[in-house]
Amino acid sequence: MILKGPYRLNNTNNRISLPPSKSEQVRLLIAYRLAGVTDSFEDILTNEDAISANNVGIQLYDIINGKTDSLTIDCGESGISMHIAAFIAATIDKPITLIGRKTLAKRNITPLIQALDLCGIEYSSQKESIENFLPITINGTIQKREIEISAELSTQPITGLLFAAPFLAHDTTTSIVLSHPQKIPYLINPSNFDWIDRSPIYHDEAAYIKTTEAIIKFFGIECNTENYTFYIQGGQKYLRPEKEFIVANDGTCAGYFTPIGLLAGELHFEERIGNLHYQFTNSIYLSNILKDLADITLDEKYGYIKTVAPSKKLKPFIADVKSFPDLVPALLALACTIDGISTIHGFQRLRYKETDRVIVLANEFQKCGAKIDVYFDKDLIMIKGGNLQSCTIHSFGDHRVAMAAAILPARDDIEIELIGTDCVKKSFPEFFDIIEKFMN
Repeated sequence: MILKGPYRLNNTNNRISLPPSKSEQVRLLIAYRLAGVTDSFEDILTNEDAISANNVGIQLYDIINGKTDSLTIDCGESGISMHIAAFIAATIDKPITLIGRKTLAKRNITPLIQALDLCGIEYSSQKESIENFLPITINGTIQKREIEISAELSTQPITGLLFAAPFLAHDTTTSIVLSHPQKIPYLINPSNFDWIDRSPIYHDEAAYIKTTEAIIKFFGIECNTENYTFYIQGGQKYLRPEKEFIVANDGTCAGYFTPIGLLAGELHFEERIGNLHYQFTNSIYLSNILKDLADITLDEKYGYIKTVAPSKKLKPFIADVKSFPDLVPALLALACTIDGISTIHGFQRLRYKETDRVIVLANEFQKCGAKIDVYFDKDLIMIKGGNLQSCTIHSFGDHRVAMAAAILPARDDIEIELIGTDCVKKSFPEFFDIIEKFMN
Protein backbone atom coordinates (compact mmCIF):
# COMPACT_ATOMS: atom_id res chain seq x y z
CA MET A 1 0.00 0.00 0.00
CA ILE A 2 1.20 3.50 -0.84
CA LEU A 3 0.59 6.08 1.89
CA LYS A 4 0.78 9.45 0.16
CA GLY A 5 0.98 12.68 2.10
CA PRO A 6 0.01 15.20 3.03
CA TYR A 7 -3.42 14.06 4.19
CA ARG A 8 -6.43 16.26 3.45
CA LEU A 9 -8.90 16.34 6.33
CA ASN A 10 -12.26 18.01 5.90
CA ASN A 11 -15.88 17.71 7.00
CA THR A 12 -16.43 14.69 4.76
CA ASN A 13 -13.70 12.48 6.18
CA ASN A 14 -12.77 13.73 9.65
CA ARG A 15 -15.26 11.79 11.80
CA ILE A 16 -13.73 8.59 13.14
CA SER A 17 -15.75 5.62 14.33
CA LEU A 18 -13.43 3.56 16.49
CA PRO A 19 -13.75 -0.22 16.83
CA PRO A 20 -14.85 -1.94 20.03
CA SER A 21 -12.19 -2.37 22.70
CA LYS A 22 -10.15 -5.45 21.80
CA SER A 23 -9.12 -6.09 25.40
CA GLU A 24 -12.77 -6.16 26.48
CA GLN A 25 -13.86 -8.24 23.48
CA VAL A 26 -11.35 -11.02 24.12
CA ARG A 27 -12.10 -11.35 27.85
CA LEU A 28 -15.84 -11.13 27.25
CA LEU A 29 -15.97 -13.78 24.53
CA ILE A 30 -13.92 -16.29 26.49
CA ALA A 31 -16.07 -15.73 29.58
CA TYR A 32 -19.28 -16.21 27.58
CA ARG A 33 -18.01 -19.50 26.18
CA LEU A 34 -16.82 -20.69 29.62
CA ALA A 35 -20.38 -20.02 30.82
CA GLY A 36 -21.68 -22.29 28.06
CA VAL A 37 -23.33 -19.48 26.10
CA THR A 38 -23.69 -20.44 22.44
CA ASP A 39 -24.92 -17.14 20.95
CA SER A 40 -23.22 -15.99 17.73
CA PHE A 41 -22.01 -12.58 19.05
CA GLU A 42 -21.53 -11.24 15.53
CA ASP A 43 -21.54 -7.67 16.88
CA ILE A 44 -18.29 -8.20 18.78
CA LEU A 45 -16.56 -10.69 16.47
CA THR A 46 -15.10 -7.72 14.62
CA ASN A 47 -11.39 -8.59 14.39
CA GLU A 48 -9.10 -11.60 14.22
CA ASP A 49 -8.18 -11.50 17.91
CA ALA A 50 -11.86 -11.60 18.86
CA ILE A 51 -12.38 -14.58 16.55
CA SER A 52 -9.39 -16.34 18.11
CA ALA A 53 -10.71 -15.64 21.62
CA ASN A 54 -14.11 -17.01 20.67
CA ASN A 55 -12.51 -20.21 19.38
CA VAL A 56 -10.30 -20.55 22.47
CA GLY A 57 -13.32 -20.17 24.74
CA ILE A 58 -15.19 -22.88 22.86
CA GLN A 59 -12.19 -25.23 22.96
CA LEU A 60 -11.72 -24.68 26.71
CA TYR A 61 -15.39 -25.31 27.44
CA ASP A 62 -15.36 -28.52 25.42
CA ILE A 63 -12.23 -29.84 27.18
CA ILE A 64 -13.47 -28.91 30.67
CA ASN A 65 -16.85 -30.55 30.05
CA GLY A 66 -15.58 -33.68 28.29
CA LYS A 67 -17.11 -32.80 24.94
CA THR A 68 -13.92 -33.46 22.96
CA ASP A 69 -10.99 -35.86 22.98
CA SER A 70 -8.66 -33.14 21.69
CA LEU A 71 -6.11 -31.83 24.17
CA THR A 72 -4.72 -29.14 21.86
CA ILE A 73 -5.90 -25.52 21.96
CA ASP A 74 -5.34 -23.32 18.89
CA CYS A 75 -4.86 -19.75 20.15
CA GLY A 76 -4.73 -18.19 16.70
CA GLU A 77 -2.69 -14.99 16.94
CA SER A 78 -4.12 -13.78 20.25
CA GLY A 79 -1.59 -13.40 23.06
CA ILE A 80 -4.15 -12.69 25.76
CA SER A 81 -6.17 -15.75 24.72
CA MET A 82 -2.99 -17.83 24.97
CA HIS A 83 -2.40 -16.65 28.55
CA ILE A 84 -5.98 -17.34 29.62
CA ALA A 85 -5.87 -20.77 27.98
CA ALA A 86 -2.54 -21.65 29.62
CA PHE A 87 -3.73 -20.92 33.15
CA ILE A 88 -7.11 -22.57 32.72
CA ALA A 89 -5.25 -25.59 31.31
CA ALA A 90 -3.37 -25.60 34.62
CA THR A 91 -6.66 -26.34 36.41
CA ILE A 92 -7.26 -29.48 34.32
CA ASP A 93 -5.48 -32.67 35.32
CA LYS A 94 -4.51 -33.50 31.74
CA PRO A 95 -1.60 -32.39 29.51
CA ILE A 96 -2.94 -29.55 27.34
CA THR A 97 -0.91 -28.27 24.40
CA LEU A 98 -1.20 -24.67 23.18
CA ILE A 99 -0.31 -23.73 19.61
CA GLY A 100 -0.32 -20.37 17.84
CA ARG A 101 -0.45 -18.93 14.35
CA LYS A 102 1.24 -16.10 12.45
CA THR A 103 3.18 -13.82 14.80
CA LEU A 104 2.06 -15.72 17.92
CA ALA A 105 3.91 -18.80 16.68
CA LYS A 106 7.10 -16.70 16.62
CA ARG A 107 6.49 -14.54 19.70
CA ASN A 108 8.81 -14.67 22.67
CA ILE A 109 6.55 -15.95 25.46
CA THR A 110 8.99 -15.32 28.32
CA PRO A 111 6.36 -13.44 30.44
CA LEU A 112 4.14 -16.54 30.32
CA ILE A 113 7.02 -18.88 31.13
CA GLN A 114 8.08 -16.75 34.10
CA ALA A 115 4.51 -16.70 35.42
CA LEU A 116 4.15 -20.48 35.07
CA ASP A 117 7.41 -20.95 36.97
CA LEU A 118 6.23 -18.54 39.66
CA CYS A 119 3.01 -20.51 40.13
CA GLY A 120 4.82 -23.85 40.21
CA ILE A 121 3.07 -25.10 37.07
CA GLU A 122 4.81 -27.92 35.21
CA TYR A 123 5.16 -27.46 31.46
CA SER A 124 7.29 -28.41 28.46
CA SER A 125 8.11 -26.03 25.62
CA GLN A 126 10.38 -25.45 22.68
CA LYS A 127 13.41 -23.36 23.50
CA GLU A 128 15.76 -21.47 21.24
CA SER A 129 18.64 -19.63 22.89
CA ILE A 130 17.21 -17.80 25.91
CA GLU A 131 13.82 -17.23 24.30
CA ASN A 132 10.69 -19.32 24.59
CA PHE A 133 8.11 -20.09 21.93
CA LEU A 134 4.93 -22.02 21.28
CA PRO A 135 3.90 -24.80 21.26
CA ILE A 136 3.83 -25.31 25.01
CA THR A 137 2.27 -28.19 26.92
CA ILE A 138 0.82 -27.55 30.36
CA ASN A 139 1.45 -30.74 32.35
CA GLY A 140 0.57 -29.76 35.89
CA THR A 141 -1.94 -27.79 37.91
CA ILE A 142 -1.69 -24.64 40.03
CA GLN A 143 -0.72 -25.81 43.50
CA LYS A 144 0.01 -22.53 45.25
CA ARG A 145 -2.66 -20.83 47.30
CA GLU A 146 -0.85 -17.52 47.72
CA ILE A 147 0.84 -15.92 44.70
CA GLU A 148 2.66 -12.62 44.31
CA ILE A 149 3.12 -11.66 40.66
CA SER A 150 4.62 -8.61 38.96
CA ALA A 151 3.01 -6.69 36.11
CA GLU A 152 6.35 -5.34 34.90
CA LEU A 153 6.66 -7.35 31.68
CA SER A 154 2.98 -8.00 31.01
CA THR A 155 -0.44 -8.04 32.64
CA GLN A 156 -1.61 -10.92 30.46
CA PRO A 157 -0.39 -13.70 32.78
CA ILE A 158 -2.28 -11.97 35.60
CA THR A 159 -5.47 -11.99 33.55
CA GLY A 160 -4.91 -15.69 32.85
CA LEU A 161 -4.44 -16.43 36.53
CA LEU A 162 -7.55 -14.50 37.58
CA PHE A 163 -9.65 -16.21 34.90
CA ALA A 164 -8.41 -19.64 36.01
CA ALA A 165 -8.61 -19.28 39.81
CA PRO A 166 -12.37 -20.03 40.07
CA PHE A 167 -11.81 -23.49 38.51
CA LEU A 168 -9.35 -24.58 41.21
CA ALA A 169 -10.38 -26.85 44.06
CA HIS A 170 -8.77 -24.48 46.55
CA ASP A 171 -9.05 -20.74 47.20
CA THR A 172 -6.29 -18.42 45.99
CA THR A 173 -4.90 -15.07 47.04
CA THR A 174 -3.10 -13.24 44.25
CA SER A 175 -1.11 -10.10 45.07
CA ILE A 176 -0.11 -7.96 42.11
CA VAL A 177 2.96 -5.75 42.08
CA LEU A 178 2.44 -2.85 39.69
CA SER A 179 5.63 -1.58 38.10
CA HIS A 180 5.14 2.17 38.05
CA PRO A 181 4.08 3.51 41.45
CA GLN A 182 3.11 7.05 40.64
CA LYS A 183 -0.09 8.94 40.10
CA ILE A 184 -0.97 9.81 36.54
CA PRO A 185 -1.53 13.55 35.98
CA TYR A 186 -4.92 14.55 34.62
CA LEU A 187 -5.72 17.45 32.36
CA ILE A 188 -9.16 17.82 33.84
CA ASN A 189 -10.65 17.39 37.27
CA PRO A 190 -10.52 13.66 38.14
CA SER A 191 -13.51 14.13 40.43
CA ASN A 192 -15.58 14.14 37.23
CA PHE A 193 -14.55 10.52 36.61
CA ASP A 194 -16.77 8.54 38.93
CA TRP A 195 -15.48 5.29 37.44
CA ILE A 196 -11.83 5.87 38.32
CA ASP A 197 -10.38 3.51 40.88
CA ARG A 198 -9.17 5.51 43.89
CA SER A 199 -6.16 3.28 44.52
CA PRO A 200 -2.73 4.97 44.67
CA ILE A 201 -1.81 3.91 41.13
CA TYR A 202 -3.88 4.13 38.01
CA HIS A 203 -2.50 3.39 34.55
CA ASP A 204 -2.89 0.81 31.84
CA GLU A 205 -1.53 -2.04 33.97
CA ALA A 206 -4.28 -1.33 36.47
CA ALA A 207 -6.80 -0.71 33.69
CA TYR A 208 -6.26 -4.14 32.15
CA ILE A 209 -6.37 -5.84 35.54
CA LYS A 210 -9.51 -3.95 36.54
CA THR A 211 -11.12 -4.90 33.21
CA THR A 212 -10.43 -8.56 33.94
CA GLU A 213 -11.82 -8.25 37.47
CA ALA A 214 -14.98 -6.51 36.25
CA ILE A 215 -15.67 -9.09 33.54
CA ILE A 216 -15.22 -12.20 35.67
CA LYS A 217 -17.51 -10.62 38.28
CA PHE A 218 -20.03 -9.88 35.51
CA PHE A 219 -20.16 -13.65 34.96
CA GLY A 220 -20.91 -14.43 38.60
CA ILE A 221 -17.40 -15.04 39.90
CA GLU A 222 -16.97 -13.96 43.51
CA CYS A 223 -13.75 -12.00 43.81
CA ASN A 224 -12.77 -9.82 46.76
CA THR A 225 -10.15 -7.16 46.09
CA GLU A 226 -8.07 -4.92 48.30
CA ASN A 227 -5.10 -2.89 47.04
CA TYR A 228 -4.57 -5.20 44.06
CA THR A 229 -4.75 -8.33 46.15
CA PHE A 230 -7.42 -10.67 44.78
CA TYR A 231 -9.09 -13.35 46.89
CA ILE A 232 -10.97 -15.82 44.70
CA GLN A 233 -12.81 -18.87 45.99
CA GLY A 234 -12.25 -22.15 44.21
CA GLY A 235 -15.00 -24.39 42.89
CA GLN A 236 -16.88 -21.62 41.10
CA LYS A 237 -18.51 -21.60 37.67
CA TYR A 238 -18.93 -18.89 35.06
CA LEU A 239 -22.64 -18.11 34.76
CA ARG A 240 -24.61 -16.59 31.93
CA PRO A 241 -25.22 -12.94 32.87
CA GLU A 242 -28.74 -11.60 32.98
CA LYS A 243 -27.79 -8.27 31.37
CA GLU A 244 -26.07 -7.35 28.11
CA PHE A 245 -22.46 -6.21 28.28
CA ILE A 246 -21.75 -3.19 26.07
CA VAL A 247 -18.14 -2.90 24.88
CA ALA A 248 -16.60 0.58 24.86
CA ASN A 249 -14.50 2.19 22.13
CA ASP A 250 -10.91 1.03 21.77
CA GLY A 251 -8.92 3.82 23.39
CA THR A 252 -5.61 2.49 22.07
CA CYS A 253 -6.77 2.86 18.46
CA ALA A 254 -7.68 6.49 19.18
CA GLY A 255 -4.02 7.04 20.00
CA TYR A 256 -3.06 6.29 16.39
CA PHE A 257 -5.42 8.89 14.94
CA THR A 258 -4.66 11.62 17.47
CA PRO A 259 -1.22 12.42 15.97
CA ILE A 260 -2.81 12.57 12.52
CA GLY A 261 -5.27 15.18 13.76
CA LEU A 262 -2.40 17.09 15.31
CA LEU A 263 -0.46 17.06 12.00
CA ALA A 264 -3.14 17.23 9.31
CA GLY A 265 -6.29 18.88 10.69
CA GLU A 266 -9.21 18.52 13.01
CA LEU A 267 -10.57 15.06 13.81
CA HIS A 268 -13.75 14.09 15.66
CA PHE A 269 -14.26 10.75 17.43
CA GLU A 270 -17.72 9.25 17.63
CA GLU A 271 -18.58 8.08 21.13
CA ARG A 272 -19.33 4.52 22.15
CA ILE A 273 -19.97 4.32 25.88
CA GLY A 274 -19.82 0.84 27.34
CA ASN A 275 -20.10 -0.85 30.71
CA LEU A 276 -16.45 -0.09 31.47
CA HIS A 277 -14.35 3.00 30.81
CA TYR A 278 -10.87 1.85 31.75
CA GLN A 279 -9.95 2.02 28.05
CA PHE A 280 -9.90 5.79 28.22
CA THR A 281 -7.07 6.13 30.73
CA ASN A 282 -4.57 6.18 27.90
CA SER A 283 -6.56 8.95 26.19
CA ILE A 284 -6.17 11.06 29.31
CA TYR A 285 -2.46 10.36 29.49
CA LEU A 286 -1.89 10.96 25.76
CA SER A 287 -3.68 14.30 26.11
CA ASN A 288 -1.32 15.23 28.90
CA ILE A 289 1.76 14.40 26.79
CA LEU A 290 0.52 16.39 23.78
CA LYS A 291 -1.16 19.29 25.60
CA ASP A 292 1.46 21.76 24.32
CA LEU A 293 1.19 20.57 20.72
CA ALA A 294 -2.52 20.10 20.04
CA ASP A 295 -5.96 21.23 21.03
CA ILE A 296 -7.50 18.07 22.49
CA THR A 297 -10.98 17.94 23.96
CA LEU A 298 -11.86 15.13 26.35
CA ASP A 299 -15.31 14.08 27.40
CA GLU A 300 -15.64 15.45 30.94
CA LYS A 301 -17.47 12.42 32.30
CA TYR A 302 -15.81 9.45 30.65
CA GLY A 303 -12.43 10.74 29.49
CA TYR A 304 -12.42 9.66 25.85
CA ILE A 305 -11.01 12.00 23.21
CA LYS A 306 -13.78 13.94 21.47
CA THR A 307 -11.74 16.16 19.13
CA VAL A 308 -8.11 16.83 18.28
CA ALA A 309 -6.78 19.69 16.16
CA PRO A 310 -3.47 21.50 15.60
CA SER A 311 -3.20 24.49 17.92
CA LYS A 312 0.45 25.33 18.46
CA LYS A 313 3.80 25.09 16.73
CA LEU A 314 5.12 21.56 16.73
CA LYS A 315 8.08 21.02 19.01
CA PRO A 316 9.91 18.02 20.45
CA PHE A 317 8.35 16.33 23.44
CA ILE A 318 9.31 14.11 26.36
CA ALA A 319 7.08 11.14 27.18
CA ASP A 320 7.35 8.65 30.03
CA VAL A 321 5.13 5.83 28.77
CA LYS A 322 6.15 2.99 31.05
CA SER A 323 2.56 2.97 32.24
CA PHE A 324 1.18 3.21 28.68
CA PRO A 325 3.55 1.28 26.38
CA ASP A 326 0.89 0.83 23.68
CA LEU A 327 1.32 4.55 22.94
CA VAL A 328 4.99 4.12 21.97
CA PRO A 329 4.53 3.34 18.23
CA ALA A 330 2.22 6.32 17.65
CA LEU A 331 4.40 8.70 19.66
CA LEU A 332 7.56 7.48 17.94
CA ALA A 333 6.00 8.08 14.53
CA LEU A 334 4.89 11.55 15.62
CA ALA A 335 8.41 12.34 16.89
CA CYS A 336 9.80 11.42 13.46
CA THR A 337 7.75 14.24 11.90
CA ILE A 338 8.89 16.95 14.35
CA ASP A 339 12.14 18.90 13.99
CA GLY A 340 14.38 18.35 16.98
CA ILE A 341 15.00 15.57 19.49
CA SER A 342 12.09 13.90 21.31
CA THR A 343 12.55 11.27 24.00
CA ILE A 344 10.37 8.33 24.96
CA HIS A 345 11.01 6.41 28.18
CA GLY A 346 9.58 3.05 29.21
CA PHE A 347 9.33 0.53 26.37
CA GLN A 348 10.39 -2.81 27.86
CA ARG A 349 6.93 -4.39 27.75
CA LEU A 350 6.85 -3.88 23.98
CA ARG A 351 9.56 -6.46 23.52
CA TYR A 352 7.04 -9.28 23.97
CA LYS A 353 4.41 -8.28 21.43
CA GLU A 354 3.73 -9.44 17.85
CA THR A 355 7.34 -8.46 17.17
CA ASP A 356 10.16 -7.12 19.30
CA ARG A 357 8.33 -3.91 18.59
CA VAL A 358 10.98 -1.40 19.63
CA ILE A 359 13.63 -2.91 17.37
CA VAL A 360 11.24 -3.11 14.41
CA LEU A 361 10.05 0.48 14.88
CA ALA A 362 13.59 1.83 15.15
CA ASN A 363 14.94 -0.10 12.17
CA GLU A 364 11.99 0.57 9.87
CA PHE A 365 11.14 4.19 10.73
CA GLN A 366 14.76 5.32 10.35
CA LYS A 367 14.30 4.66 6.65
CA CYS A 368 12.18 7.83 6.38
CA GLY A 369 15.13 9.99 7.46
CA ALA A 370 14.66 10.19 11.23
CA LYS A 371 17.53 9.24 13.52
CA ILE A 372 16.38 6.81 16.22
CA ASP A 373 18.65 5.66 19.03
CA VAL A 374 17.46 2.98 21.45
CA TYR A 375 19.19 2.68 24.83
CA PHE A 376 18.08 -0.64 26.28
CA ASP A 377 19.99 -0.17 29.53
CA LYS A 378 18.19 3.14 30.15
CA ASP A 379 14.79 2.06 28.75
CA LEU A 380 15.02 5.15 26.54
CA ILE A 381 14.43 6.06 22.89
CA MET A 382 15.76 9.31 21.38
CA ILE A 383 14.27 10.44 18.06
CA LYS A 384 15.72 13.23 15.94
CA GLY A 385 12.90 14.02 13.55
CA GLY A 386 12.09 16.33 10.65
CA ASN A 387 12.87 16.45 6.92
CA LEU A 388 11.20 13.13 6.18
CA GLN A 389 11.69 11.34 2.89
CA SER A 390 9.82 8.72 0.93
CA CYS A 391 10.73 5.13 1.74
CA THR A 392 9.51 1.54 2.05
CA ILE A 393 8.53 0.24 5.48
CA HIS A 394 7.74 -3.36 6.44
CA SER A 395 5.27 -4.04 9.26
CA PHE A 396 6.57 -7.60 9.85
CA GLY A 397 2.98 -8.57 10.58
CA ASP A 398 2.67 -6.24 13.59
CA HIS A 399 -0.61 -4.33 13.51
CA ARG A 400 0.68 -1.47 15.69
CA VAL A 401 3.75 -0.95 13.48
CA ALA A 402 1.49 -0.76 10.42
CA MET A 403 -0.88 1.71 12.10
CA ALA A 404 1.99 3.89 13.30
CA ALA A 405 3.50 4.00 9.81
CA ALA A 406 0.31 5.70 8.60
CA ILE A 407 1.18 8.71 10.78
CA LEU A 408 4.48 9.46 9.00
CA PRO A 409 3.13 11.09 5.78
CA ALA A 410 0.24 12.94 7.45
CA ARG A 411 1.82 16.40 7.04
CA ASP A 412 4.64 15.98 4.52
CA ASP A 413 4.71 15.56 0.76
CA ILE A 414 6.17 12.06 0.87
CA GLU A 415 5.14 8.53 -0.01
CA ILE A 416 5.49 5.57 2.33
CA GLU A 417 5.25 2.17 0.68
CA LEU A 418 3.92 0.00 3.51
CA ILE A 419 4.43 -3.72 3.11
CA GLY A 420 2.09 -5.82 5.21
CA THR A 421 -1.20 -4.05 5.89
CA ASP A 422 -3.44 -7.10 6.38
CA CYS A 423 -2.14 -7.42 9.93
CA VAL A 424 -4.50 -4.64 11.09
CA LYS A 425 -7.30 -7.20 10.82
CA LYS A 426 -6.04 -8.35 14.22
CA SER A 427 -7.49 -5.25 15.91
CA PHE A 428 -8.97 -2.71 13.45
CA PRO A 429 -9.79 -4.14 9.99
CA GLU A 430 -11.18 -0.80 8.74
CA PHE A 431 -8.10 1.22 9.71
CA PHE A 432 -6.65 1.69 6.24
CA ASP A 433 -10.08 2.34 4.73
CA ILE A 434 -10.14 5.47 6.89
CA ILE A 435 -6.56 6.39 5.93
CA GLU A 436 -7.45 6.11 2.24
CA LYS A 437 -10.20 8.70 2.76
CA PHE A 438 -7.58 11.07 4.19
CA MET A 439 -5.50 10.66 1.02
CA ASN A 440 -8.46 11.33 -1.25
